[in-house]
Amino acid sequence: MKNFRNYCRTRGGGTLGSAEGKEVRQLDRSPEVRKAGGQAIYVIADSAADPQSQDSEMQKHGGQSDVEDDTNPLPQSLPRGRDVKRSSSRFTLHSSLNKKVAFTLAEVLITLGIIGVVAAITIPAIVANYQKHVTVVQLKKAYTVFSQALERSVQDNGEVEYWDWQNLDTANQNFGEKYILPYLKGVSKADNAVRWKSLDGSFNDNWGSGIFTGGYMYSTSDGMLFKFSGLPSLNDPVNIRKTHLRIVIDINGRRGPNRYGRDVFMFSIFPFYEDFKGKLVPGTNDQCGNGLIHNTQSRDYLLSQGCWTCKSDHSGTGYACAALIMKDGWQIKDDYPW
Repeated sequence: MKNFRNYCRTRGGGTLGSAEGKEVRQLDRSPEVRKAGGQAIYVIADSAADPQSQDSEMQKHGGQSDVEDDTNPLPQSLPRGRDVKRSSSRFTLHSSLNKKVAFTLAEVLITLGIIGVVAAITIPAIVANYQKHVTVVQLKKAYTVFSQALERSVQDNGEVEYWDWQNLDTANQNFGEKYILPYLKGVSKADNAVRWKSLDGSFNDNWGSGIFTGGYMYSTSDGMLFKFSGLPSLNDPVNIRKTHLRIVIDINGRRGPNRYGRDVFMFSIFPFYEDFKGKLVPGTNDQCGNGLIHNTQSRDYLLSQGCWTCKSDHSGTGYACAALIMKDGWQIKDDYPW
């Protein structure tokens, strides 16, 4: 090995630390550097050697070192206190990548505020839509259960017009127990502790909930509550078609809100109305309006007129709300008095 073995170069801007206590310095902007293709040239200077003689030895070999090893890059970290210069910007890039970015407290609070506003707007609508969906599902189930019970009763007792309507009264527990209860599964009597509210949420003892205070309340095996009421008009030739048995169904039982149009709905059986014989009809007949059956009325009429309808302003009783939902294709639309 010659004296210039103390010279070395590195490709790609590596750094070199001390070598056995000797000083490390870089030959920068020298002809040797340019001759080496822009690669950084370092020299390990012996304290006893003459730097000028070492440089001359380096020039003899064209800026190359006989200890050069391109396959082993020089270490990229140096002990503290050494005077070694970096020859590449890669170290600066690496340092910037390690810098951590964080949100300020103000930014976090603003973001949380925006999320809170959006949640306050959207969550009530989501909850209401879910409740409407559940109501429709339960109402469909109740309608199916009682419609099937009516069909089985017709098979055993004949067409509804031949039932014993002379014994129909406003309480109707005897009439209901004869023609409907035997065809419902898992039914038991329940107490009358639940009072049903009118559409506006009030208790109206005349036309709201009080009309159904007589008789028994019944419970199904899946938790529905229901009650019978009736309108006997056999002795009135003008209103004989209005004779019918009413069935009021609380689709979720004792759970709230126990209000017509929300979880309490009315259905009827008309024995002398040609279009509805043997069918379970949503609603009843309107008492203070035109007196016609709710199921024959237009959607606009049910939402805006009468007193036993399903008005969008929540006035009246809400007896026709099942008819409105069925007219809308088993949907609770935006103008429904929810």
